[in-house]
Amino acid sequence: MKRSVLLFISIILFGIQSFGLDFQTVIDQLNETFDVKAALLKVEGLEKEIAALSNPEDFNFTLNPTVKVTSQETGAFGEEIDLSGTTSFKIPIGLSAPEREKLENTIDSLVIAKESVITAREKMYFKLYSLYQSVWLLQEEEPVLAMELRAAENYSEIMDQRFTSGAVSLVSLAAAEATLQERGDEYSRNILRQRLAWFELMFNADLNMIPESLEKKSLEMTDIPKPPELTDWVEDNHPLVKAERIKLNQMKKSIEEIKKTDLDISIKPFVNYGGHSASLSYTFSDPELTAAYSFPVYTYGEIPAGSGSSSSTWNTGVTVNISLGSNRSDLFNADVEELSLRSAEAGLSYLIESLSLELRSSYQQLIRNQGVYDQAKRNLERSLDNKSIIETKMGLGQTSEFELLEAESIVSRTEWKIESARINTELSWLKVLEDAVWFSKAGLDF
Repeated sequence: MKRSVLLFISIILFGIQSFGLDFQTVIDQLNETFDVKAALLKVEGLEKEIAALSNPEDFNFTLNPTVKVTSQETGAFGEEIDLSGTTSFKIPIGLSAPEREKLENTIDSLVIAKESVITAREKMYFKLYSLYQSVWLLQEEEPVLAMELRAAENYSEIMDQRFTSGAVSLVSLAAAEATLQERGDEYSRNILRQRLAWFELMFNADLNMIPESLEKKSLEMTDIPKPPELTDWVEDNHPLVKAERIKLNQMKKSIEEIKKTDLDISIKPFVNYGGHSASLSYTFSDPELTAAYSFPVYTYGEIPAGSGSSSSTWNTGVTVNISLGSNRSDLFNADVEELSLRSAEAGLSYLIESLSLELRSSYQQLIRNQGVYDQAKRNLERSLDNKSIIETKMGLGQTSEFELLEAESIVSRTEWKIESARINTELSWLKVLEDAVWFSKAGLDF
C-alpha cells in the first residue's frame, strides 16, 4: 500500500510521459546556451570592430569663407574690403602605426575568441551530458528504490508477525521499521532530486519542457594516446597556450615599435598666383593626402586709392617637414616591457606544465573509473548467482519471499551501479578529451 501511494505521488510530481527525451534534442541547443552564445557574440563583435579598424578615417571637406576689412589709421572705416575663401580636402589613404597595431591586436583577439567558442562548446557539451545522465540515473534508480522499499516492507511485516508471536525482540522490530523508514525516505528524496535535476538540465540547455523520461545515451569511447604522447600536442594546440603565445607576440611587436626611431616626415608642394594659393601635402607617419586651395572672391576699394601698380607674380615650391625625436623615454619603456615579456614567458612555461599535470590526473581518473566499471560487471555475476541460489531454495521451501525480494533488489541495484560506473567512465573520458584538446579527433559530432 505504501509503495502504491509513493508511485502515485511520483507520477504526479514528476509527470512521467509515455514518450522520452533524447540527448540529441538537448545537444541541439548547444549554441543557445549562455556561455556559447556569449562566445559567439564576442566573435561577431570583434569581426565588426575589425571591419571598422581596417578602413582609414572618412574623407573630410572643409570650406572657410573670410571677410577682411582694411582701414587707414586716419581714414574712414572699410576703405578696402576683401572677400576670400579657403577649401581643403583630406583623403586618408592608409593606417598610422598605432592604428595598424590596434588592428593587428584585434585580429589576434578574434583568433582567441574563435578558440573560445570551440572551448565553450566542448565544456557545455560535457556539462549537458553530465546533467542529462544525472537525470537518467535518478530515473533508473527509482524502480530500484521501489524494489528495495518493497523488500523492506515485506521484512517489516515478517518481523511484526514474529514479534507478535514472541520470536523476536522489540529492538529487532524497531530496526526493521527503521530500515523501512530509511528506504521510504530515500525513495522520496529520489523523486525530489529528479525534479531538481530536470530543472537544472532545462535551465542550462535553455529549454522549457515539462519533465519527461529520458532515453538511454551512451558514448562510443575511442582510444586516446597516453599522456606522454599528448604533451607535445597540448603544448601546440591548447587554446590557453595559443592565447598566451599570441599575447607574447603582441608584446614583442610592441617592444619593436617602441624601439623604432621617432621620425616623422611630411612633404608639401605648393603654387601661388594672383591671390590664389594651392597646395598638396602628404604625411608618411599617418598616411593622409590633404589638398588646400585659397582664392579671392571680390575686393571693394583699394588702399592706397588708385595704387594698382604692383606687378603680378607667381611662385611655387616644396616644403619638407622632418621631425626627429630623441626616443629616450620610449627606450626606458621598452626596458620595462622586456621585463614583462620575460615574466610572461615564464608564465607560459608554468601554464604548459600545469596543463600537462592536469591531463595526467584526468587520465589516471579515467583508468580508475574503468576499473570500477569492470568490477561492477563482475559484481553482477555474483549477484545473479546468489539470486539463482535463492530461487532454488525458494522452490524447495527453504527460504522466505523476503530473501527473494532482497536478492532481486540487489541484482537491480548492481545493474544500476554498472550504469553509474559506465557514465562516470564516459565523463572521465570526456574530461581527458577536454584536457588534451582531443574532442575533434574523438569523432564526437556536435
